[in-house]
Amino acid sequence: MLTLALLSMVASAPMPLDGAIKRYNALPEVTLPVAIAAPDDAPRVKAFALPMWLTKVALDPVEASALVGLVEFRGSASREERRNWTAGEYAAGLAAQAARNANHERTITPKGIDFDTVTPPLRTVEDKSVIRYQRRLSELGSCTGALASALTKLRAARPSDDFTHFAFRARQRLGTAMLPPDTTCVRGT
Repeated sequence: MLTLALLSMVASAPMPLDGAIKRYNALPEVTLPVAIAAPDDAPRVKAFALPMWLTKVALDPVEASALVGLVEFRGSASREERRNWTAGEYAAGLAAQAARNANHERTITPKGIDFDTVTPPLRTVEDKSVIRYQRRLSELGSCTGALASALTKLRAARPSDDFTHFAFRARQRLGTAMLPPDTTCVRGT
């Protein structure tokens, strides 16, 4: 009897992603709400549609908030102009990534990301999407360290999914704001 009660409590417990969506949608100045949608429903949803598979990823509340806040990057990656980066820019980006990873677990960029369509690795925080995202992270009680942690979980769960690629492109758009990721909101740091 006790086991059945515990199982029903766990099944009815709100997921961190649900709470993060509710908090985000309640924020002032939100122009596009966030929702969870199945792939077939996503085009019809009048919201930023997070994939249904995210509900099965074990996210902490701060990680869920960091992912929900990615709505601030909606459409911005697809509007960027194609550009070929110089060898020096690639080398600087690799050096920055190596420095960042010195104290963190090794990260691997998922297959399928076209580096010619995203911003250079070392970018100053001047992009409006980056500024909005950083403000939303603060409003949601999250931080860039939670985003880095969530990206590790996304890569493990669905490395070739469109949302995973979108999230990694958003991390790259954050540029120097992710060097190193702020871990003040992550438990155990």
